[in-house]
Amino acid sequence: MALGISRSCFRSALSHQKLALSAASSSSRLASCTTKAHLTRAYATASAALTKKRPVTAKGTRHDAHPPSLSSTKKVAAKGLPKKSTSPEMEKAHQTSEPAPTAEQVAEEAASKVGSKNASSNEIDKMKEMERIMAFQHLMPTIDAWGQDVKETLDVMIPLPISSSTSIGQVLSNVKANFLNKVKNVTALSQIINLHALPHIYPALGWRQQIRQVFQAFGTQSVEPDSLLAPVRQMALDAYAELNEAIANRDEKTIKRFATSSYQTHALQLAKKFRPKNTRGRFVWQLHKTVSPVQILSLRVTEGYLAPDAPKHGNRLMVHALVKFDTEQSLEMYNERGVPLHKIVTNPDRIVDSEKPKEPWRIPAPRKRVTEYLVLEKRMWIIGPWQFREQVWPSVDIEEKKEEES
Repeated sequence: MALGISRSCFRSALSHQKLALSAASSSSRLASCTTKAHLTRAYATASAALTKKRPVTAKGTRHDAHPPSLSSTKKVAAKGLPKKSTSPEMEKAHQTSEPAPTAEQVAEEAASKVGSKNASSNEIDKMKEMERIMAFQHLMPTIDAWGQDVKETLDVMIPLPISSSTSIGQVLSNVKANFLNKVKNVTALSQIINLHALPHIYPALGWRQQIRQVFQAFGTQSVEPDSLLAPVRQMALDAYAELNEAIANRDEKTIKRFATSSYQTHALQLAKKFRPKNTRGRFVWQLHKTVSPVQILSLRVTEGYLAPDAPKHGNRLMVHALVKFDTEQSLEMYNERGVPLHKIVTNPDRIVDSEKPKEPWRIPAPRKRVTEYLVLEKRMWIIGPWQFREQVWPSVDIEEKKEEES
């Protein structure tokens, strides 16, 4: 019994000793783990203090070990608000600037831009046309490249009326326009005299002749028979009669010889209208007299031959002259059987020697007074007649004045 008790006591003492040893070992392990944890936390706290980072934890270990790249930082910065590119002074000046333009101002600015653009395009087109003519002249030297149709007429004008019925401002404006027209007439005629462009103008040998030519330059609108432009006025009247006869007879060759530009088109259309090709009738146009002398109202010249070499004939000038024709004329119309289609003059007192037809079968037609303002063109380097270029109509004031006088 005593041996059994001792054995049991000995076993219990051994078990208690194992438990104590295990407890001691576990406590030592726990102490060592606790010491390591404290050391790790202390190291992390010191490193965070030195590097200004948060301590390494279980959640932040991966983020701290792998920091975000630079590109992500840039993307985050780009999402923010954009920085101002102007200084505070510029913003203040912008706030105190003028108000926004109105719709009318915008429209005027757009119209001015369009006008300047059109003007520049017109200048470019003129330069291109000039280059084309120069190239054409070198390719075809036997053809006059400068004899082509001119699109614009020079600034000829009908003298404006001056009457007491109009306002003072209008009278002053008309006086100024008429004075400028006379100054331009003198300048143009002086250039013609200096170049001896007209066949009857010769170089002045003495000082008296030179002084006389200077005074003659002021007689552009003169209707005297001994004026400097009297031969030109006679040539214009002869060309006027031949052109109207060609229109009545539908002579297209003569029409193209004495007319150019828009007036040639008008004359050809007029000839086709009055006398179709299928009709066998006859038209007879007759010029009876000039109510007032033929007068050159406006004269302009410009250099139309721009080739480097001088022209073979004449000079480089192109002349535009506005001529007034005030005449009495008649038009006789007959069918294919010779029956007159026009109004027959039954009053013998109206039939004078100038109205009697030359052929016995003709029956005189009533005369009508016709006043026309026609622009004649002459290229001095071309041997040929003066050509009718355009028809000009007077202003409404002049027409109303004539109606009141009649």
